[in-house]
Amino acid sequence: MTNARRVSTILSAASLLALVCAGSGRAMAAELHYGANLGTATGTFGLSQRTTLAVFEPFVTAEKPNLRLTGYFPIVYRSTPFVTRAGSMHFGSSDHRWSGGMGHGSHHGHHGQGHVPDPSTIRFRRTGLADPLIRVDLLSVGARWVSGVGTFLAVKPPIASSKEGFSTGAWDVGAGVTVVRGFAGLDMAGELAYWSLGDGPFIRLHDIVAADLAVGTPLVWGPLTIAATVHATSTAVPGRGAPVELGVAASRGFPGTEPVLAVRFGVTRAAPRFSVFLTWTGWR
Repeated sequence: MTNARRVSTILSAASLLALVCAGSGRAMAAELHYGANLGTATGTFGLSQRTTLAVFEPFVTAEKPNLRLTGYFPIVYRSTPFVTRAGSMHFGSSDHRWSGGMGHGSHHGHHGQGHVPDPSTIRFRRTGLADPLIRVDLLSVGARWVSGVGTFLAVKPPIASSKEGFSTGAWDVGAGVTVVRGFAGLDMAGELAYWSLGDGPFIRLHDIVAADLAVGTPLVWGPLTIAATVHATSTAVPGRGAPVELGVAASRGFPGTEPVLAVRFGVTRAAPRFSVFLTWTGWR
């Protein structure tokens, strides 16, 4: 992508944010939230080579009644070139000739080069800006994101470097439904989404269905909530299987913020073996 196209895409996203904040038929100004996701994940992602990821993802949210617009801007560290970021997720792929010029010969090889280096001997460490993600949530009337049903649309424009592997160089679009409600003393939140994933120069991705579920309850001895979580997607990379993770999350309210700590464990080979993330949100 040319620099001019990158600037155009960023300006388009900024214009969309401005339009949503301005709104029509609403006199009140949008509420602004800000925060960040910070975490790490490690595992084979369905391959033989272990990869460690670290993600720092600041985000900004503009919210009005029944409407929320959020922009995510991730910075990603990867210890190998064999993991692809698509949508808001990472998937293992053994052919990354487009990733910093380094490839794995297990599927396609490098014809005419005579030698393909062993991935375990490659010193590959990359940190850089990944593609941003813009998400719009439409919330049910009167819900204010506390309980009810909502829908969302998410777009990931190809702004980051595909040469370094921080982008496939293609657009990803997701849409889905969210449900938040209480039942029998438990708080439940679920999300079901369909993602149309663009193909990279040397990788073909299937469209996927992604599901998240959290069931939690406040603890009686303090302002702390504990939840059990499930995260699963259908197969994105041909032959790699479906990632499924189980985990636990804890959140605690503070004045002006509510951090959430989540730990996940992979139960299928395509998922990372272990991941931990901290989400922090502040209010203006």
